[in-house]
Amino acid sequence: TVDGLYQINSDGTELQCLFDEPPVSLCANSTYLYFSVSNDIESFGKAGGRVHQIDEDRAISQLPVKWECWDMNATDDYIFFRNQTELGSLCRVDIEGNQAICLLEENCTNINVVGESIILRVITTGKSIVAGYYIIEQDGNDLRLFDGNVWRQL
Repeated sequence: TVDGLYQINSDGTELQCLFDEPPVSLCANSTYLYFSVSNDIESFGKAGGRVHQIDEDRAISQLPVKWECWDMNATDDYIFFRNQTELGSLCRVDIEGNQAICLLEENCTNINVVGESIILRVITTGKSIVAGYYIIEQDGNDLRLFDGNVWRQL
């Protein structure tokens, strides 16, 4: 098995390796493709990770993010992710990998940016909320639970 990040034409030709380590997460915005890799493949979430960006010329640079980032989703301003180093908290960094903040200290996954909001799943009942699907604004405000019919204010 060959692990890594590859590019291939839509017709299945010209397979090219862009990065020779397996990505943990992958996302894009209008300018860059972002991917994260683990520092230690044997201890996901414990060793920290590395986030890289690829530009349109396939130049790769590493961002200064210290946490292991899973379930990444990017806008043109921010990268949102599950902070695997901090028990799955929802976090945000700017697109240069700076100004990291925690938006929700729960065990989050399935992070999707929709307009100005983020829809995510809290997978275990945590410190202050129950497991379920939630919507939160990109600044971490206005957390609401989906009860199967409507978004309920908390």
